[in-house]
Amino acid sequence: MGVKLKNSPIVEVICEFKFKDSSEDLTIYGDFHNEIGKEYIKKKPRSYQEVIINKSESGIEHNIKEYRLQQFFSDDEKTLIQIGSNILAINRLKPYQTWEEFLPVIKKAYSSYIKIAKLKDIKTISLKYINKINFKKEQIDFDDYFLFKPEFNEKLGTIDGRFILGSEFRRNKDNDLLRITLANTSPFKGFKVAFLLDLEYSTIKLDNINISNTLKWVKNAHTEIETAFFNCLTDNLIGKLKK
Repeated sequence: MGVKLKNSPIVEVICEFKFKDSSEDLTIYGDFHNEIGKEYIKKKPRSYQEVIINKSESGIEHNIKEYRLQQFFSDDEKTLIQIGSNILAINRLKPYQTWEEFLPVIKKAYSSYIKIAKLKDIKTISLKYINKINFKKEQIDFDDYFLFKPEFNEKLGTIDGRFILGSEFRRNKDNDLLRITLANTSPFKGFKVAFLLDLEYSTIKLDNINISNTLKWVKNAHTEIETAFFNCLTDNLIGKLKK
């Protein structure tokens, strides 16, 4: 992120846009592929399902809607762009270089998509950073490394099993939401324990946001996530990540 970390814990970044309007024209996939350039030569379809909950006179209704996506991969398969009838997602896997390198990818994909699909009404935007922090110690003291951490009383004892800790914080006059999650996970080879620190910034209300100024929101979302990331870690851990 902003402070240069030699051992950056980022394993994936996802920027996602959803739109109120949609395009069912499947020819946009080919047009989009031509627009984003030859570096995304690999492509394949993907589908996913979403549960839609509606209230009716008879009670709560659950409907399942299936969506189709087209995925475009960079040659090394580290960057992935996904588009559907009303969705655009840009993923970057480890190694993640810098925000200054990732932002132009978002800009290119976004401008190409809304031009080709002719979408005009944004619904939601989110930016998510997934960090995997590994330790060579068998046991760690959370106070040494994390400011955002689980707290247990002496009667419960130490953590030996799985845990997940999550909190949500309102931002930008309650228009946005910052979600932070910390959980233990399987470590990389050569390490003993590891933790996933997820930071997601998303819209709640779209006051003053329209199809033409969403990237300004994305830039601010990155600043909020960057600030939150360093506020979750102690100076001791930040120092280790810099080395």
